Amino acid sequence: MRGNQIFLPLVKKKDYPLVFCQAPVSNWRLLPRKYFNIPEPVCRRDYLAKQLDVIFTPLVAFDSYANRLGMGGGFYDRTLAANIKKRFSSAPITIGVGYDFQRYNGKLPTEETDFRLDAVMTPSYMIFEGGV
Repeated sequence: MRGNQIFLPLVKKKDYPLVFCQAPVSNWRLLPRKYFNIPEPVCRRDYLAKQLDVIFTPLVAFDSYANRLGMGGGFYDRTLAANIKKRFSSAPITIGVGYDFQRYNGKLPTEETDFRLDAVMTPSYMIFEGGV
């Protein structure tokens, strides 16, 4: 990660979009556990999604069109929709990270509030928005 900064997501409130924290983490076991018992860094300053260059998102499933199925909380969808306007060239690139077996054959059902990723990355390949 030479020259790159890593920012980790933070849940401030259950119904609020995520914020991001610059946090060098050397030992995950030392991080305090917050919402959903997820380890989160202690942060001096929060950053919004639109202030980042690339956002990697977790996923449960994805399709050939870079649609993402998350855990159902809507945290990433709300965060990305509230902070990013795709028509602006300064919007961060959004990449879902998953495994090959998480690919759904067909098109995932989507709603108006779902945020389509720019790409999905697995150990074997990448899928870009609009399909492969």
